[in-house]
Amino acid sequence: MKTNAVNMIGMNALAIALAANTFAAGLAADNAADSAYNDGWQTGDNGGTGWGGGWSLSTSVPPDVNKAGQFVGSSQGNGFSDGNIDTAGRAWGEYANNTYIATATRPFNGALSIGQTFSIDIDNGFLDSGSSVGFTLTGFGDPGATDQFSFFFQGGSSNYKVSVGRFVWYSETDTGVGFTSKGVHVEFTLTGSTSYSVAITPNGASTTVLTGNMVISSPIDHVELYNYNAGTGSANDAFFNNIAIVPEPTTAMLVGAGLVSMIALRRRRS
Repeated sequence: MKTNAVNMIGMNALAIALAANTFAAGLAADNAADSAYNDGWQTGDNGGTGWGGGWSLSTSVPPDVNKAGQFVGSSQGNGFSDGNIDTAGRAWGEYANNTYIATATRPFNGALSIGQTFSIDIDNGFLDSGSSVGFTLTGFGDPGATDQFSFFFQGGSSNYKVSVGRFVWYSETDTGVGFTSKGVHVEFTLTGSTSYSVAITPNGASTTVLTGNMVISSPIDHVELYNYNAGTGSANDAFFNNIAIVPEPTTAMLVGAGLVSMIALRRRRS
């Protein structure tokens, strides 16, 4: 009976190890200076390394290039023109006005595992009242319907906010980090099965770290960048750049080590 029990534990551990190895996100990085964006930013562009696929870009229906869209350009000219998040003079840009929204979604090559960090640079310009610019980490299968975590700035607010839950702006938390058009670097780390930390560093300023909890409805394996109705003119354009996932997942190695111990135990008892 002991041998059968250990065999079963070993088989379960193997299944878990294989699942972790299959679904844990690996190292990934990309920025707007990649050659994939030499002709602009379009659906299917798959720059950088380690991602689960290319970008999927969309706007409100019906599409209207006068109201929303995506492009590649310098983020220096938005807001007060006082800073940028460029790589070699380029960042990914989104514009939206007249209640339109522009979104850009990218799949990871697996789900974030505990201890992994997703990072991004954001340079929001000016925002009309009631508008919003930011990013959302979503679950598999239906990005936008399985929102897990959002970082954003709302027009008319003083500070950046984070939220968790089914929709953007659900269970909001004021970060205490004030508006800047110089750009901010954001690092989201999954610290537990339902817990996270987020480090926010405005260009030229100190880092603020917040912690919180989420109700995980599905693994985090997509990012969505969005500009909702920020307003007309280049000063209101939103920019994003330098997305990455680190470090290499360790879950499979940890489970694998446990599997080896179980196998050794089984051999001693058999």
